[in-house]
This record gives sequence, structure tokens and C-alpha cells, in this order.
Amino acid sequence: LVRRAEARVKVYYVLELYETSLLYGFKPQIYLPRHQRTRYIKRSLEAGYKILCNASWMAEFIKQRMGLDSTLLFGGVNRTMFHPVEREPNPHPRILCSGDPRPRKGTALIEAAVERLKQEFPTLELDRYHGRGIPQEKMFEIYTAADIFVEASWQAGWNNPAAEALACGVPLVCSDIGGVRDFAHHEKTALLFPADDVDALTDSLRRLLHEPALGQRLAAAGVEEIGRFDWDQSADRLLELMEAELR
Repeated sequence: LVRRAEARVKVYYVLELYETSLLYGFKPQIYLPRHQRTRYIKRSLEAGYKILCNASWMAEFIKQRMGLDSTLLFGGVNRTMFHPVEREPNPHPRILCSGDPRPRKGTALIEAAVERLKQEFPTLELDRYHGRGIPQEKMFEIYTAADIFVEASWQAGWNNPAAEALACGVPLVCSDIGGVRDFAHHEKTALLFPADDVDALTDSLRRLLHEPALGQRLAAAGVEEIGRFDWDQSADRLLELMEAELR
């Protein structure tokens, strides 16, 4: 429908790139039924539309591997909805994760790391919000009730949970993937670990549990850094881009 539409500007806004090894060059396996989504992405990227990317790593990937130019239109955070609040310290250290059961979300890795740490911190709690039907406007209460937020995804376009946790002033531990690299900087705004490395994740969590001052420093820097990514600014930028294309 988009290809056939009579429009002066056609835009493909890239929010995620799945199965990146199949997107460049000729890979016959892309025609298998299970790769239908990846075929759609590749066709859209190569259709001649104006390409927007909501994270730097995707813009870099499609330039380096596919020779395609794009424009960055970052994801953002609603800072009216997600913001720090003053709260009483938890009687027992509490770690929060999404709890999403899909393998690529890394929940099993987080659970394994927390089980290891319970030998050293027997009162440690792991909380999850996936599947609980929490309204979006109440999510900041879930984030700010935690001492640490963990994101262990293997892949993500723009990692919303990690960004929202930063905006809420919660110390962040996350896998070092493209989806966080625009705002999660190791030892500055977060602690990063190699994806699928349970030892490195355990060590990062242990550091924050032993060093609350480190968590406070990372959280303060994280709130300031994520302030650069705002949905209103993204909307204004989109209007500017469209007006420029139409001119």
C-alpha cells in the first residue's frame, strides 16, 4: 500500500532491526517462512523511502552494511510521567526487571544472577512487572520502588525500559547492546555487561549492592543524560524533517 500510495514523501521509521545478519548481501535463508518479518524490513529499507532511525546503532548498521543513508530521530522519555521521587530506603535490597519471558529479553539470566547473590545477600528481592497490567502512568511508582533496575536483553532498537528507569533516578545495570548506547555509558550513567554473561551481570549487581554511593552517582548522572531525549523534541524534529523534504 505504501509503495502504491501517491505521496510526495514516504518515510520508513526504523524502530528495530531483527536478524541483522540476513539484512545485507544475498542470504537465501531469508526466504524461509520464519523470516517473513526480516524480508519486510529489508524490502522497506531498500524501497527508496526516507529512512529515519530511533537509535544510533541502527543508522550505523544500515550505512556500513547496506550502504543506505538515514536520519536520526531518537526515541525519548515522557519526563512528566517518568521522574525521580523521594522515598524511604527499602528494608531489603530490591532489584527490578521487566520479567518478560521471551528468551531475547534475558530474564532467565537475571534470575540466575540474583540466585547467586542471595548466598551473599539473603534478603535480596527480585521484582517483575511484566503481565501485571500496570497502567503506564503508574509505572514510575514501580521503577522508583526499586534499588536497582536490570535490563539484560540481547537486542533492542531503542530500549524503553532502561531509558525510563534512568529518568526515574534508579541505578541501571544493562547489557551492552546498541539499544542503550545513546544514553547508558559504562561507569558514568550505568554499569554495562556483555549480553548473556551471567558472571559479569552478577559482578555488576554485587558492586551496586556493596557501593550505594556508586548507585547514587550513576543515577544522578543518568537523570541528567536522559533529559536530552524528549518526545516533544522528537515530534518537533519530525515536523522539521517532513517540511524540509516537502520543500
